[in-house]
Amino acid sequence: MRVGAFFLAAALALAVSWDAHAEDASADKDQRPPTGIDALGSGIALTAIGTLSFATAPICKSGVVNPPEQDSCFKVSFFIGAPVLALGIPIIVYGAVQHAKYAEWARRHPALAGLSFSPTPSGGAVGWSARF
Repeated sequence: MRVGAFFLAAALALAVSWDAHAEDASADKDQRPPTGIDALGSGIALTAIGTLSFATAPICKSGVVNPPEQDSCFKVSFFIGAPVLALGIPIIVYGAVQHAKYAEWARRHPALAGLSFSPTPSGGAVGWSARF
């Protein structure tokens, strides 16, 4: 009973925040959106870890691992790899959608798209490029 109430409260909170976010989005059309690079990097890292866990799972059934530990090694590799891989793929998709929105925003705001920062041995440099 408590679990059902928890899921109902979570769904209600998500619905309320979704409506509030939709109202805020209409007011902030010219505000710079996130680039999506952080989500892409996180998703790629999680997907790589999950894939490596799946790739090493068959090693657990070989002679490399002691026979009494083979089943537990395989289960741990599978039960860690599956959720991490399942979490990484949607984060990659989310990051790609964010990056597409950022790319569209950058095409509409070309003056800000030419702004860059470069590290130098003595600090950093800010640059701006534009076409005439």
